[in-house]
Amino acid sequence: RRVHGDHITSMSDAGALSEFSPYFRDYSLLVEFKSLSANAPSGVYVSPSFTDDNVWHGVISIHEGIYRSGTFKFNIELPPKYPHERPSVRFVTDVFHPMIGVDGSVDLSIPFPTWRAHTDLLWHVLAYVKVLFYRVSTASARNPDAAALFESDQETFRYRAQASVQASLQRLFLADDDGLRIERWTEALEADFKRMVAGGEPEPEALDGETRTTPRTPAKSAASAAGGTLATPKRRP
Repeated sequence: RRVHGDHITSMSDAGALSEFSPYFRDYSLLVEFKSLSANAPSGVYVSPSFTDDNVWHGVISIHEGIYRSGTFKFNIELPPKYPHERPSVRFVTDVFHPMIGVDGSVDLSIPFPTWRAHTDLLWHVLAYVKVLFYRVSTASARNPDAAALFESDQETFRYRAQASVQASLQRLFLADDDGLRIERWTEALEADFKRMVAGGEPEPEALDGETRTTPRTPAKSAASAAGGTLATPKRRP
């Protein structure tokens, strides 16, 4: 075996390093997730799945434009070779939008024709997804019917878009399996929040015959239109 500085040149050591590649990937994802707190666009919240490291759950709140007041849930799916392969985004909430397929998919090859590892990041993806709702385009449409209606009948298109908004609010408080959990704002939540701000602990929460303490963080905008808060899912036993 030959070592030149910090570089390992033997094939056996290269093979040993490959065994640790999942740990390097996990560390890279952890660093990227932490960067979201500083770089994610406002009104967008993301939480990694507790059961699948390759899935991150998200919710985006829209405050202006055609989709105003909508709060849409989506998933980010990471390929096994991420960050060397492009991730994918799929909305869980039905969205009538030219650039969002009827299956909820978003074409990320448009903003990222070639995915550059460690240069193109997930917060860049979130920024693009947010822009879709504020700058509606029909170029390279993923939903041809929505694109045609947007160009031919703006009034009907806006009606269909607002129907998507109302549908998103109706399912906002539904508990998606392993997804982001949004709770209605109550006096109990407010009391918990005040205790947390003061440095105390929230009141224990009864669940499935057990008593668990679940810190709750009020979402600044994701659920404000519907009077709710955003909470990460509980880890399963």
